[in-house]
Amino acid sequence: ATLDRVLADQGRIDVLMNNAGIVMFGAVEDMPETQSRLLFDTNYFAPVELMRLVLPVMRRQGGGRIVNITAIGAVLSTPLLGVYAATKHALDAATAAVDIEARPFGVRALSVLPGQYKTAIAEKSPGKYRTATYEGIAAALDRHRAARAADVLTDYSSVIDAVLRATDDPEPAPRYLAGVGLARQIEGALAELERLHRHEAERSGLG
Repeated sequence: ATLDRVLADQGRIDVLMNNAGIVMFGAVEDMPETQSRLLFDTNYFAPVELMRLVLPVMRRQGGGRIVNITAIGAVLSTPLLGVYAATKHALDAATAAVDIEARPFGVRALSVLPGQYKTAIAEKSPGKYRTATYEGIAAALDRHRAARAADVLTDYSSVIDAVLRATDDPEPAPRYLAGVGLARQIEGALAELERLHRHEAERSGLG
């Protein structure tokens, strides 16, 4: 319905940004299947469905940008956030594939990977499954987070800048990183993923 309203008002849609997401804490073993499915419904299936809806429009108009907000969890799997990370891995993979599939039509699909920012996502979590079995890991992670509290940013300008670059760069990167701390730890992984992305584009005849 939203897409229909935008098209009725503007006649085109140049940018889709998927940002909605939820998180639940708990070991993979402890996460109920219903909650795992809720995470995937929100963090993966919903943005993929929106991509599917805008792609025909963007093809017809000869271009567009899709920007998916994932997380450093798209690359880094943190204990007790395994299912959440799996949803972000999945969205990152789908985004990278669409970026190659849609490129001949002038459409690019890109990911923005924010690090640790102060948001309401944890407070609004629909579930937390912290059990005695994995309490040792949970306590260790709590201590580490407390020691690195300065790495949790409250200024979102770096995320906004990453989104704008993904939207505007003439030759965009497949992934844009924002943040400090853990975010900086995955820079090397992103560089290697970009090399592999170029390889897949070349294999697909895009050069």
